[in-house]
Amino acid sequence: MHIVPYDPSMVCDLAAMTNRAVENVPHCHPTTPEAFAAAVAKVKGQAKSNTPLRDKAASVATDAGRIVGFIDLAVGCPEHDDQHPDAGVIPFFWYEPGRRDAGQALLEAAEDRFRTLGMTALQAYPQEYKYDFYHLPCAYLSDHLAHVAALLAFNGYRRTRGEVFFEWPDFLPVEPPPLDLPVKLVPEWKPGRATRPKLTLVARLGGQSIGVCDCESRGEDVPQDAAQDWFCTHWLSVDGAYRGRGLGTYLLRRALIEMRGAGYRHAIISTALENHRAFVFYSNVGYRFVDWTYGWTRQF
Repeated sequence: MHIVPYDPSMVCDLAAMTNRAVENVPHCHPTTPEAFAAAVAKVKGQAKSNTPLRDKAASVATDAGRIVGFIDLAVGCPEHDDQHPDAGVIPFFWYEPGRRDAGQALLEAAEDRFRTLGMTALQAYPQEYKYDFYHLPCAYLSDHLAHVAALLAFNGYRRTRGEVFFEWPDFLPVEPPPLDLPVKLVPEWKPGRATRPKLTLVARLGGQSIGVCDCESRGEDVPQDAAQDWFCTHWLSVDGAYRGRGLGTYLLRRALIEMRGAGYRHAIISTALENHRAFVFYSNVGYRFVDWTYGWTRQF
């Protein structure tokens, strides 16, 4: 078994093997060699405030000429890490189940490189630098890649952040009960890269915005036809003074009705791991749990 630098000539085999590796991970769509090469070359995070990745490198584990593992490395600045403004970043890492030797060798080589660069912390699968074809925009490492998570834990990494995902295939929206607030809902539709538009649903009271629900197609991130029927609710918020009065439920249910009217068939939503109130809320509305994802950190 050998650890060798990533070379663009490997991209066809890597794309095919990655597709097999993530085929059971929710909302991972098949990648192409071109998309995989673009993901490896990517240096910009999702948010404009993110520091671009630098010192990019990737390695491949091979055995008898066959690829059995892959790891992407860089130095970046994931959000929510004030103690380590610069950290080693592993945007993507996998190895074949049963090839722990390959995963271990890739991880040890990555850590040696980060020590050489002077890093004192390392983050695996930070959502800010995720590959576009992998999961949903705010995902970390999925529990469906349990052997990868187990190897990280065995090597002293700990869970530091998380996002839990819910979905509602063939959702049937229900008209919400009336509010005790004279709220006016204003739908704002915008075109994007997908075949169907994005929606920002704003709750206004006396000309003031007191709640917002943002939804957009999965087709914004992945081009596959099947993704166009799915939409994600990326943001749902209610001003503090108006919480506890049913406005969040009202907004979300009305957004589901609007999106169904626009032709969407399936819905997705997520929340931070510790937001138990949202977990209960989404389950009661009609969504079902589909995946846990976690960010992993190791201090050197």
